[in-house]
Amino acid sequence: MTLQTQSLNKRSLFVCVASTELTDQEKKRISHPIVAGVILFSRNFENSEQLTNLTQQIRLANDNDLLIIVDNEGGRVQRFKKDGFTHLPSMLTLTDFIEENDLKEQEVLSDIGYLMASEVIEHGIDISLAPVLDINNGSDVIGDRAFSNSAFLAGKYASSFVLGMQEAGMASVGKHFPGHGSTKEDSHFHTPVDTRTLSELMDRDLIPFNHLTKGNLLKGIMPAHIQFTNICDQPVGYSKKWIDSILKQQMNFDGAVFSDDLAMVGASQTKGAEGITQLLSYKERALKATLAGCDFLLICNQPAMVDELLDSLESENLQDSKRQGQLIQQLKARKIDINRSKISLAKQRVTKIRESNTVKVD
Repeated sequence: MTLQTQSLNKRSLFVCVASTELTDQEKKRISHPIVAGVILFSRNFENSEQLTNLTQQIRLANDNDLLIIVDNEGGRVQRFKKDGFTHLPSMLTLTDFIEENDLKEQEVLSDIGYLMASEVIEHGIDISLAPVLDINNGSDVIGDRAFSNSAFLAGKYASSFVLGMQEAGMASVGKHFPGHGSTKEDSHFHTPVDTRTLSELMDRDLIPFNHLTKGNLLKGIMPAHIQFTNICDQPVGYSKKWIDSILKQQMNFDGAVFSDDLAMVGASQTKGAEGITQLLSYKERALKATLAGCDFLLICNQPAMVDELLDSLESENLQDSKRQGQLIQQLKARKIDINRSKISLAKQRVTKIRESNTVKVD
């Protein structure tokens, strides 16, 4: 299969919406057969009731089951922080507090994971894109979003957090494969380059990913828009070697692969013939990610570009993929009876962390 012969899959694209309720144009966009779901942002939140109404509107806009997702990790990457949501500390703040107070990390992290997931699910959202499996290794992009600067502890702590998410009925999506914690540049604005070998990555950055995949704790993985020049000349999200050969075959991962935002600068270009950098259209970005092995494609904050992509598909046949439907069913939030006492305890833990003077509070 080549870029020229590759087709896009039905139910593969995630789009976003501009405000707190849907416009007619957004309803039309969401109804397109390529759409798998919607990713939400802070601008989509006014209060708890409004958010629940919005997620209901979104689900009514498409005849298929949709996935609704958000980044609600905690700390500086938490879209919803009030009125039905607890403002969580960053994961590094949380684990620093656990270590300094000699707490049982599995119990505390599981409780916080449960709290985060249950609040998100209560508002009609399926997934918070978590956990961050990057190591805190000098990258401002990741920093305190990581669980630890130790690869072993990052995997151990993230596993406990995921167990809480799963107990609440939420699937986990690990990011940013194979690790963004050692790169200085932000893929929102650059294409970061990392010169390490696969062996070096296996000995450090990939340890948390291996730990959770071997434990069958991840239903999804999101690759980074980073180019590892000693492994492949393509960014990870466009690399069949990374996604198919390393992630799926070598690491035996068979869950969903979510592209990171294809509107990022890190996704906007690739190496073409003779190593010449080529700028990519949004359709080319979507095709390259699909060809590399991404199941789901995210295009955020660029509605005009999404419409341009959808218009370009009018005369083409989208590919039916049984896998898309199967993955969506696996990723949908499970409805469970919420453990209110567990939530209350988790909120008390968050309050103690925020009142503590021993750790940096976000």
